[in-house]
Amino acid sequence: MVFECPSCDYRMSWVERWEFSNLIGIRQEAPCPKCRTHLIWAKVPFRMVHITSIITFSLMLGMYIWPGIEFYMDHFSIFLFVLIILAGLTLISTLDMKFEIVESKDELA
Repeated sequence: MVFECPSCDYRMSWVERWEFSNLIGIRQEAPCPKCRTHLIWAKVPFRMVHITSIITFSLMLGMYIWPGIEFYMDHFSIFLFVLIILAGLTLISTLDMKFEIVESKDELA
């Protein structure tokens, strides 16, 4: 998992990668520190990381807030299986994260 510019192969540190996203999960355009090419996170892996993380967190929270402990104990293996699958999807999409060159302003959505 090497985060580098597709045009000049400059490896970015985590501080430099921070410019490309914000806390609410919106992709942002930013220039490469070396060649000044405008870059953005790849669309599919970026969205997959955020969606699977939100669903995983919601399921984990639901397991602890659920009002009936009997239901929780009866279906624990199902919850655990779903959480493992979602955590695996999050890991796979995190490993697939990469930068793309921004062609036009219409492609940012």
